[in-house]
Amino acid sequence: MAQAGALDALSYFWLTTVVSLITPLFMTRLFQQSLVVPAATFPFLLGMGLVTHIGGWLSVNYAQGHLPASLVSPTMLGQPVVAALLAFVLLGEALTLLQVVGGAVVLLGISLVHRARG
Repeated sequence: MAQAGALDALSYFWLTTVVSLITPLFMTRLFQQSLVVPAATFPFLLGMGLVTHIGGWLSVNYAQGHLPASLVSPTMLGQPVVAALLAFVLLGEALTLLQVVGGAVVLLGISLVHRARG
């Protein structure tokens, strides 16, 4: 049974989405910044919103509802590694040796956790 005041995942998603929209709008007004951006920017903003916010958030919450936390939590450590790899491939960002070694250690750790569960 849900605790008093607890929200289901979808309600919580919409609440955080609205707050995440209002807060930057308030801050841009507070610091008198412009909201005008080049038209070419909108597809990228839409993609970030749909893919990373909606897709990522709902995927993580689905996983948390259907998989044990002992599996989801270590797997979440892979997010920065995947982000760095995507930045390398898509944006041509350079990776340092330390970042590559650190990413490999994180992926090895995630792999060990998954193998231990199997």
